Parts: sequence; structure tokens; C-alpha cells
Amino acid sequence: MDVHAYLASYECMTIYFMKAIVDGSKKFIHQDKVRHLSVPQYEGLGIKQMLVEAQKYAVMEDYLPDEQDWKKIPRQWLINLIYTLVGKPFSDWAQECMKARNEKLLNEQ
Repeated sequence: MDVHAYLASYECMTIYFMKAIVDGSKKFIHQDKVRHLSVPQYEGLGIKQMLVEAQKYAVMEDYLPDEQDWKKIPRQWLINLIYTLVGKPFSDWAQECMKARNEKLLNEQ
């Protein structure tokens, strides 16, 4: 049976997260609903910072793995997940981080 779930590769997902999806305590997004966002790998836009930003939105709790599994989360999967669920506020946050980084570089040069 094909469920068309948007999940990271099996190497990055723990059995506990997959079990939580199957038993319904965690949710997933259907692949045809995923919105993609391109975010460069700048300082301040790492997985840790994105997870901190994601925790500001209650909806994210149902879709993220438990905190002990965060070290395995793929960056692009996380970006797309947050952008799909949160939308413009996340995109605006990423733009502000990019703008701040670019201004810092200009001031240093």
C-alpha cells in the first residue's frame, strides 16, 4: 500500500518515530501537499536554529520526531516540513537571518 507520506529516508528516521506515525501519535504530510523552500547554509540557519524556530509553533509538535532523534533530521526535510506547516512566518524568519548575515559581511568588509 502506497501512502505517499513525505518522510526523510529510512536511514534518518528512527523506528520510534515511524511507530508513532503508524499508531497515530505523530502525523505526516502527504507528498502532494509539500511546499519546498530553498535556504542557503549560512551561519544562523542551521538545523538547531530551525528547530528552535519550529518550536514556536504548536502545530510542529505533531510532525517532528522526539527531541532525542533530532540529531538525525535531514536539513532539507526539516525546512520543507516547517515551511509547509507554518508558511510565510518561517520564510520571513529565514529571509531575516539571510539579510542579517549579508549585512554583517558587508560591515566586516
